[in-house]
Amino acid sequence: MRRLAVFLFCLLGFLTSCSRSSPKVTEPQGDGGGGGGDNHPLFCSVAARPTVGKPFEVTILRPEALPSGPRQKAPQPKPVENAPSPGKLSGPETVSMFSQDDISFQPNSFPLLPGERKRVAVTINSSLSGLTSFSARGSEGSFCQNYIVAGFLGHLKIEPVRLAYDKARTLTVDMVDNNGNSIPVGVPLYIYIETSDALLTQITVANGRDRQQLAGTAEIFTQIGSGNSSTSQFSIISPSIWGGPVHLKVIAKTMAGGQSVAEGNFTFDTDPAVWLPISLAIGGALLYGVYSLAQDTKLGSHWKRAVPFQIVVSVVAGLLAYLTANLDLFGVKLDPNILRTYPLLGFLFAYIGIDQLFAKRFGQNQGGTPGADAA
Repeated sequence: MRRLAVFLFCLLGFLTSCSRSSPKVTEPQGDGGGGGGDNHPLFCSVAARPTVGKPFEVTILRPEALPSGPRQKAPQPKPVENAPSPGKLSGPETVSMFSQDDISFQPNSFPLLPGERKRVAVTINSSLSGLTSFSARGSEGSFCQNYIVAGFLGHLKIEPVRLAYDKARTLTVDMVDNNGNSIPVGVPLYIYIETSDALLTQITVANGRDRQQLAGTAEIFTQIGSGNSSTSQFSIISPSIWGGPVHLKVIAKTMAGGQSVAEGNFTFDTDPAVWLPISLAIGGALLYGVYSLAQDTKLGSHWKRAVPFQIVVSVVAGLLAYLTANLDLFGVKLDPNILRTYPLLGFLFAYIGIDQLFAKRFGQNQGGTPGADAA
């Protein structure tokens, strides 16, 4: 019976740990310069980061055999002797180079045997954004594509906003030039967004309505499509009641090859929880109230009235300090964006004699005894 109980306890713990596990966010992977069709692939590679107007080399590789398919569990028939290997390519294939931009290739078309590499001289005559692409297509349906970063001068930009505790703000990442104007990119880009002090939520649109995905993560992946200059919307939430700065790191990469195009670090100011400055201001006033009670030599005879009275006075002084934090009432200008301002102002308001105003209104003496005359 004891063994059965132990077994059930362990099973319950295992099921609980499985239910608490969350899916891991993984970075989307590009095709690495490979191309279309698992049946007839080609592979494209760029030797170095090129510049506009200067020739450079790209390499086109045709594999010796087709990629192997998924492993079969069932027993395979015994191969016939002298039969060609399954998936092995034979004979030359004519490969042609293409690009939608102003790019010249030398040679523009060439035969390619299985396992053979061909180096092609490429020149980018002009490029609007410094991001372009090329492709190689074979006469038997093989294909590959790669992206080229050539003097790209774009920068990442996020509109500055002020965040608030536990409230989502919607943002986008934009690609701009040195003057802040939008740059439509010539190739699709992956955008990696990471933070260590906030929560990110990727937003997608389905059926005309916003639908959120990957809620509450520290990193998300989105993209800027070819011809566009902005990502889809995402939201950010600050989970800190204390406010303070929130940092975002953004990296833009090409889909094929993962070449880094642009990086940016962004900082957003965050307001603390609404109730926190009020509580700190009241707390500062309460400190002076405790000090006043400690100085009262006759507290033992009237503490039942004096203590509630000081609490009310401290609350009023703290509220006044919070409401006037942006004003220069006493010749002392403090920054309302710094939390330590509020307990200092609360203490100051209590110190200047808020309790004396209450004493005159409700007939209390300076010693803090309601209803008593001054000695």
